[in-house]
Amino acid sequence: MFALFFRRNHPLIFQIAFTNPVKTSCLPKSFYLCIFFKKLPTMFSKLITHSWQMMRRSAFFEKSIFVKGFIAFVLFFVAMQLYGMGRALPMILNEHLPQYPPAKWVYGLLPVIFLSYLVVRLFFQKLPPRHVLPYLHLPISRGHLSGYRIFQSWLHPMNLYLLVFFYPFIQMTINPATSSQGLGVVGIFLLTGINQSILMLLRTPDKTARSAGILFGAALMILSAAYLWIPQQMLQYSLDVFLTFVHARPISFLIPVAIIAGLQGIVYLQSTKSFYKIYESEEPAEKTLTGTRVERFLAAVPVYGPYWLLEWRLLIRNRRTRQSLYFFLPAAIAYALVAAFMINEPGDSGLAIMFVIIAGGLGNMHLQHAYSWESHFFDFLSSRDFSMEQFIRAKYYFYLIIAALQLAVVSIILLPFNIHIIPLFAGTALFSAGLGFYLFLRAGVRHSSRMDLQGKASFNM
Repeated sequence: MFALFFRRNHPLIFQIAFTNPVKTSCLPKSFYLCIFFKKLPTMFSKLITHSWQMMRRSAFFEKSIFVKGFIAFVLFFVAMQLYGMGRALPMILNEHLPQYPPAKWVYGLLPVIFLSYLVVRLFFQKLPPRHVLPYLHLPISRGHLSGYRIFQSWLHPMNLYLLVFFYPFIQMTINPATSSQGLGVVGIFLLTGINQSILMLLRTPDKTARSAGILFGAALMILSAAYLWIPQQMLQYSLDVFLTFVHARPISFLIPVAIIAGLQGIVYLQSTKSFYKIYESEEPAEKTLTGTRVERFLAAVPVYGPYWLLEWRLLIRNRRTRQSLYFFLPAAIAYALVAAFMINEPGDSGLAIMFVIIAGGLGNMHLQHAYSWESHFFDFLSSRDFSMEQFIRAKYYFYLIIAALQLAVVSIILLPFNIHIIPLFAGTALFSAGLGFYLFLRAGVRHSSRMDLQGKASFNM
């Protein structure tokens, strides 16, 4: 009866599992476990095992030992930078901002920190619906796959970065004789879990669930904006909330656990309800032929219009470059606000070097992708009757305009806070967009080999 059931409802599985003349032992055992034993613990453990196998078969493990070693070194370097920042920040704050203790500066700004971290998550953290693609045609319940998707999202490195920073900072600022440093780390993890849950709500196709995520995100924004009107009270309130963790107050742990459980419950229900819609939302959508207002505006520009339209479409058609476009402007604004309070004199340019990286970031990262794509069609481009010089000049002007818009927005924001460092930011932006973009354009048009289309941007420099 079991075989007849599968022959009627799942003929492909029946053919593979029961009628294939090839020895069925060649099939993975997890295949039969998924079909015959639909138990959550067994199913869940097998899905996690498949995740490890998927990672082992990824392109990363097929790269050379040097590349894998270099990537491992970069990850170790980032972790050590975060750890070192956590240990050094108390001394830096004591030296430059002695009006408050370091604990009050950091723990007193937790709403701002987690709002900024949520914004970074929106641009860089992906949820893993694609991991379940091989199981969609198998008789596995959507509830199991939804739970697997939620578990996978919690394994993202974005959930660990703050812990790497806060662990040494808590060691440096919390007295173990009177408070619990370990419970402080647990408290930060719970707040990170709320942050992760809000992100998953915002990425849910269901409008009701997404509205709940927007409400929690708006609450973080309101708490962060309150620092502009009542900074002393907000610093103290946020510090008191964190101290409830290190003082082992049960209510301080029950509330975030209840919030996480409630939000993850909503995510689970909506993921199960709209599972295929979630998967389809990750599929690339066809671009409309009518074009947006921005595209119509760019196309109407004399001389350079068609080239700028091409650059804009190259910029927004790829998820990675589109995220870079939406990241570097808010990153520059956030960094300008930080620098406005930390750079007192125009000559104090220790922090200004970071703006060089931010101001030239879009050109740095995206131009490599643009040249990779264009080198793929170089034979076609070279056979067309158009001015290559005008093509390169249009590309250069396009990114100069983006850099100028970024500098203009930053300058307007700096006006009421620290007008004296505007020339410093302008100089660093001109250096980055001028010399930096020139170097990338020069390297892009005068080389004898094409860029590796399979390589990441970091390895095409």
